[in-house]
Amino acid sequence: MTHFLENPVAQGLGYVAFGFSVYNFLFCKDKRFIIITAIVSAIFGAHFLLIGATTASLINIFDVAKNTIALYFEKNRYWVIGLTIVYVVIGYFTYSDPVSVIPTITAIISTYLVFYVRGVWLNVGFLGIVMLYMIYNYTMGSQGGLMTDVFLFFFGIVGIVRQIKKV
Repeated sequence: MTHFLENPVAQGLGYVAFGFSVYNFLFCKDKRFIIITAIVSAIFGAHFLLIGATTASLINIFDVAKNTIALYFEKNRYWVIGLTIVYVVIGYFTYSDPVSVIPTITAIISTYLVFYVRGVWLNVGFLGIVMLYMIYNYTMGSQGGLMTDVFLFFFGIVGIVRQIKKV
């Protein structure tokens, strides 16, 4: 795990993304959830770039466009197919080891989620992504990313329970 003092700007961006992520999982749903997710993706894109995690950086930066597109083109299979192809291409050209496949897998899953899934199931799906990113962030030395994932796992469960109780 990389120490904060080795790269304080990168790790600091990870902590900023952590703050936005916690807010998102606790208080946002549907379209607002997707908007905040786009903001978090932009911050994590810069964070991953600074720690040398190229696949995750490019995927997170491209996620900003994906989330914006998903707001206007719900349930559009052509966008889902096109975006999935872009993610596969990014993953292919940035592959460095088996762990570098995790951001590509999560990007494909999240593409389906933001175009087709709403409510509790959107949060459940993102909880699965969080679990995969725990592995990735630990391996890459992303303190803010790992902290985000651990807390989002627990806060995500609380948020899902709250949503279910409202229904």
